[in-house]
Amino acid sequence: MWPSHIDGMRRRGSIALLTTAACLLCGVASCMETDAARSDSNACADIDLNIDPRNCGTCGNECPSAATCTGGVCQCPGGTERCGAACAELTSDPANCGACGNVCSPTGVCFAGQCAENCQTFTLCDQACVDLQASPLHCGACNKACPRGQSCSGGVCACPLGTSACETGCFDLSREPSNCGACGVRCGFAETCVGGACTCTVSGEVSFAGHVQPIFTATCLGGRCHDGVRPQAGLSLELGEAYADLVGVSATQCSARKRVTPGRPGQSYLVDKLTGVGMCSGEVMPKADAPLPQAELDALTSWICTGAPDN
Repeated sequence: MWPSHIDGMRRRGSIALLTTAACLLCGVASCMETDAARSDSNACADIDLNIDPRNCGTCGNECPSAATCTGGVCQCPGGTERCGAACAELTSDPANCGACGNVCSPTGVCFAGQCAENCQTFTLCDQACVDLQASPLHCGACNKACPRGQSCSGGVCACPLGTSACETGCFDLSREPSNCGACGVRCGFAETCVGGACTCTVSGEVSFAGHVQPIFTATCLGGRCHDGVRPQAGLSLELGEAYADLVGVSATQCSARKRVTPGRPGQSYLVDKLTGVGMCSGEVMPKADAPLPQAELDALTSWICTGAPDN
């Protein structure tokens, strides 16, 4: 079961939030508490049920070593099929010759999907008769498997045209939100990858005074957390003080993060606290009330996206 406030946003199709929900299920607390080196970033960015071969579709569902995770489904490379916990070449694998589980005799080999006595023109690799020019599990040499997502052509491993090799597979860096512009660069909440750059989307015209401050006034003041002489985390969200305490100011819980980074809602710790994405510590806000309605969250992220103006 997804946490209720994540579930509603997950159904609206946000990849970033799918990542977040995956973190919550896989143990986000442990991740954040033990990875001190990444405490100022999204400590759970490594877990994405869509593409993570160690958590493919569900937490703990690990793909075979040669397989990629695409859309939450393990996919073996071309020319192979999944047999149990491994990707096998049915044309050459002596333990899965022609079909999964069909084992050749100890003295035989698997050639062209049939148990035989010799490999003829193919290369013998541990009872497997393989084409070193095309086999993704024996590319150029016996037992030289291609990295995830790559195929073997002419004895050389390579990604499909237009994609680049990253740890979890081959991706189009111009539009992949988990590898945007470069491997490992992830777009944040309310951001998409366009032309290799993380870009946010504005939902209508918003202003700080007319749309953002009223949200704070209704949910964060009145003795809740962020008003009075000693507001929580030194953050006052009262009228006349909120803007100066938010924009460009380091977050108390994550000193290397800014509470609001103009133009980047996915890099703003305020958004993390409201959605539960990559928090360094503490609880999802608002603490005592129900999660913010989607319309209010859209207003906040749109305001940040437009540069977080003091308007």
